[in-house]
Amino acid sequence: MRLIDTHSHLEWNSLHSKLDRVVQGAKENGLVGILTASVFLETAPVGLAIAKEYENFVFPCLGFAPTEAAKKPATFEPFKQFVLDHQDEMVALGEIGLDYYWIKNKEVLKDVEKKFIELIQLGNKINKPIVIHCRDAEQRVIELVEEYCTHDRVHMHCFSGPTYLIKRALKNGWYFSVPTSVINRKYHQKLAETVPLERMFLETDAPFLSPIKGKKLNEPKNIAVSAVHIANMKNTTPEEVGEITTQNAIDFYSLPL
Repeated sequence: MRLIDTHSHLEWNSLHSKLDRVVQGAKENGLVGILTASVFLETAPVGLAIAKEYENFVFPCLGFAPTEAAKKPATFEPFKQFVLDHQDEMVALGEIGLDYYWIKNKEVLKDVEKKFIELIQLGNKINKPIVIHCRDAEQRVIELVEEYCTHDRVHMHCFSGPTYLIKRALKNGWYFSVPTSVINRKYHQKLAETVPLERMFLETDAPFLSPIKGKKLNEPKNIAVSAVHIANMKNTTPEEVGEITTQNAIDFYSLPL
């Protein structure tokens, strides 16, 4: 069974501090690739360095989280320049988006939304897929991507919105990644039920969203656990879930696998 974790954060210290073991564990559980998404300017070079160290197994996405746009707006322009300087080394721009769960101040939200629009446009300019974060802001994010994105290479990461918005995004040609929390979160189970395998990726969001009870640290190897769970939900085999979602990721991200 071939598997790809399409969204993790290997630059996060809890994983980065034991990266060899994390990568080896992933390979032992059938993974042929991991996408790591930096979310701060400071960690973007770390993501690129990890990808170089584990070439053709780890692939970097460079992102600027909405919470970072709120807390450290001064790093936004340097981040955009970093992306332009390193666009040939990255497979996607993201994660980017909006977050109404953590950001409540209306004036701050206006500025974060403006920056999100600029990032969508940056993705257009460098002709890269975008990876979307939209916690509690699903409808507004979809509206903005529909308005400003000039392509359909849109990856909706860890989506928790209602079914009608999932269907709206699917009509746009976008893809969804089902996180390992599908094991224990009803809204991610609804996501897995709604999204056909042909438009699905698998993700861990590691080191977050562990599917293993009593264990906080999530790792890319746990994709194997969620593949079995999704297979049971879809009345198919883990091998089919793995093969279809892996090929989806290879094609969408143009991975050399």
